Amino acid sequence: MRVKLTLILLLASLLLHAEPLTLDSCLQLALDNNVSIRKADLSLMRAQEVRREALTKYFPQVDASGFAFHALHPLLEASIDDVDNTTARELLNTLYDQVGEPMGFGRSIAMFHHGVHASVTAVQPIFMGGKIIAGNKLSRLGVEAAELQQDIARRDALLEVEEAYWLVVCLREKEQLLQSMQDMLDTVSLFVDAAVEAGLAVENDRLRVRLKQSELRSHMIELSDALPLAQRALCRTIGIPYSDSVSVVLPPLPDQEMQLEAAQPAQNVQPERQLLHLNLQAEELRKHMSVADALPQIVLMGAYGYGNMLNPEGIPGTDPWKWNGALAVTMRVPLTGWWETAHKIREHDYAIREAQLTEQDMSEALELRHIQSSNALHTQLAVFEQKQLAYQLSEENFSHMRDQYSAGLATISELLEAQTLLEQSRTELIDARTAYLIALHRAEKF
Repeated sequence: MRVKLTLILLLASLLLHAEPLTLDSCLQLALDNNVSIRKADLSLMRAQEVRREALTKYFPQVDASGFAFHALHPLLEASIDDVDNTTARELLNTLYDQVGEPMGFGRSIAMFHHGVHASVTAVQPIFMGGKIIAGNKLSRLGVEAAELQQDIARRDALLEVEEAYWLVVCLREKEQLLQSMQDMLDTVSLFVDAAVEAGLAVENDRLRVRLKQSELRSHMIELSDALPLAQRALCRTIGIPYSDSVSVVLPPLPDQEMQLEAAQPAQNVQPERQLLHLNLQAEELRKHMSVADALPQIVLMGAYGYGNMLNPEGIPGTDPWKWNGALAVTMRVPLTGWWETAHKIREHDYAIREAQLTEQDMSEALELRHIQSSNALHTQLAVFEQKQLAYQLSEENFSHMRDQYSAGLATISELLEAQTLLEQSRTELIDARTAYLIALHRAEKF
């Protein structure tokens, strides 16, 4: 059944990828398939089982046992003839002749020759120095820590997906840009070829166009090497098989209003801070558990069983099979345990101080990370707005220069320079948009 379900999910994912991937679909696939997220989910399940295991320590531990033996000779034998005192032996012989023999008793008694016994035993801790309570609190902290680790794993994995997605988008847009620049140069090349044939341009102009076309082809080759790697990284983060056919939706550039609204990230409660505090609490509980090892421990035990262990030979009319039960209370008081425990307590005290310093230091580092994310967002927004303006100016410049070249008022060198500026500004705008969106997502998560 599990194999069939896996095949169905794999088939569904392959069918889904026939359509271009959106950012939302990538994030959903990552939640279902990302290895880091799945490992965090398993860690949470393990912590929950540890929590349930710790709860069982409050209840009695019940065991069933059985025992059987058979000796070559009875383990306990006694006979009247074994009595060393002559007077006592003669008295016992007289009593045996008068009473024992008429009642069917033998002159000797044998016991523990063979035996069988089965019993059920229950052990209930009454006081263990607080170790059980501390252990349960520690297991509860383990579940909370696993939940926080799950949140961190999901946050980091989704951020990795977003960065991989926008990198593929960036490279795809650059691919389209280079193709449009190539088409534009092909058109210019036709004009230059016609101009050279008509004597209106020199061969050097045609050479400049050819060099520019060769430069664009070099960029296309570099892009063709980088794009599959970016696609493979995206497939890995969302947990799907790599395919050359994987494509992404190319979203439009965000408008100005959306940028300004998104540029105000909220202060999130960072799970790392909570983890540091849980680590400090856990170390304090470990100290309590070490102290409990040196405190008195009281345990209530009960047993009930049935068996044949004595099997006395020579005592007529006795039934060796017996039901029997017992209750017992034991108390264990460590006398030399404080010697070892004193060192353990000091060890935990040092660990607690270390955890406090780590919490203080990491809290400051996390605060610094949040400030850096916010600053990076505002910086990337400013860069993006500047690149938008630069692209608009270069686009107007190229359109003007193309008209001038068509009218014979500009040279081919000036047209190619304008085309180069247009390509460069568009490339920088794509990079700035990608960096801005990544900074936005990081600021929202950190």
